[in-house]
Amino acid sequence: MKILDLMEYPTPAAAQAAYVSSDATPIIHLQQTDKQADAVDWYSFYGADGTYEMVGEIFQPTADIVCPQIKVWFFKKESPTDNVFLTIEGDDGSDHPDGTPIATSNNIAGGDISTSGTEYTFTFSTPAHLANGTKYHYVLQRDGARDTTNYYKANISREVPPNTVNTRHNGSWSTKAARGVFKIYHSGNLQCYSENTIIQQGTYSLKVIAQQTGSLNDTLTRTVDPTLNLSNIDKIKLYVYASRMGSNFKIGFHDSGGTTTEYTINVLTADSWQLIEIDISGVANADKDVIDQIIITILNADADNTAYFDNMFTNEDIVKTYSETLTLSEPSMSKGMARNLSDLLSLSEDYSRVVALTKTFAETVTLSEPSFIRAMTRIWAEVITLTEVAQKAISIVIRDEDIGLLDIFSRIKKKFWHPKSVAPTSWSEPSPAAPSWMDGSQEEPEWQG
Repeated sequence: MKILDLMEYPTPAAAQAAYVSSDATPIIHLQQTDKQADAVDWYSFYGADGTYEMVGEIFQPTADIVCPQIKVWFFKKESPTDNVFLTIEGDDGSDHPDGTPIATSNNIAGGDISTSGTEYTFTFSTPAHLANGTKYHYVLQRDGARDTTNYYKANISREVPPNTVNTRHNGSWSTKAARGVFKIYHSGNLQCYSENTIIQQGTYSLKVIAQQTGSLNDTLTRTVDPTLNLSNIDKIKLYVYASRMGSNFKIGFHDSGGTTTEYTINVLTADSWQLIEIDISGVANADKDVIDQIIITILNADADNTAYFDNMFTNEDIVKTYSETLTLSEPSMSKGMARNLSDLLSLSEDYSRVVALTKTFAETVTLSEPSFIRAMTRIWAEVITLTEVAQKAISIVIRDEDIGLLDIFSRIKKKFWHPKSVAPTSWSEPSPAAPSWMDGSQEEPEWQG
């Protein structure tokens, strides 16, 4: 079995570095650009008269978006040395922030902030998923203590209704007759992220968000390094979970020779994991022996779609063969031999797949006395099929066999050890003291005793 991709990307940045989007440039979704002069109007946060704390802005997306960044105009008063950051919060039911961050931005150092109104970009390490028509707030804050001398000022506009600015004074929010100056972005028409809740195996899956209309024919491309050799492989398997049913995307495997093998994925049930099996038995080895890219392409963008990919592997079987030769060099060895053959199979990863294990054992017993060389070969095979997720070491005892040699010695004795009509060349007539077995006239001893 070959692992193509387990989708174990722990951060959005790691996922996006692995699967590069052809259309991920952040796009402005909402904006308000009118601005009062710096000296005319502004709202401070954690400064000025000693009661001002935070400044926020209410907004409502006009579609489901994934917000990677927000740009806001503000500036500083005097020389604050702490940092400014921004949170996105829900609404408390009265058009004020509810105090619970949905996303928290990077910090911008006070020393890097201008004393005149400037547009600054706040980015989110995990983009915020914002729903169409839902009320949200962005909130400007500082991580230092309130300072009535060194503080920050948010630019505003009083020319454009409605009134959407909120300010907090001594713990209480109030709405002002103003608007902030901002740009709210969504992450482009097609982008992928790390997902740790909707997973099929391991800790993460790859989350893909395709925007309505704009994502049509967009791609996510992973460069495979080192390349994969799928020669003599018949099937590729992966798990898919999507919010839309139908044939809305395809997956392709590009060979360095120029051939791309593509398969359209048909989602039969929305919001449910589905095992996809891709038959590549008809693809020549020359067209799949150096796979250097895996490509996801959007085929239908009539509506927004969120899909998850996980656990991509092939169906190559594992075969183990064992053989052993045992030689008995003394004819006096007449006791049974207990043999115990065991095999320990340890699978260190959890994969949902069917693995066929074929184990073949061969054993040869040879009696090396020149006058009665006989060989006994014992061969057996056992096939073990694992159909569950393998999570722990599996200990398999294949055989605990007692090998008795009585039957062999009995046949050898009857054939070779009875007296002959002519003088034997390798032994003489028994003397009176000879054991009874030499003339073959006595009862056979109990060899196994």
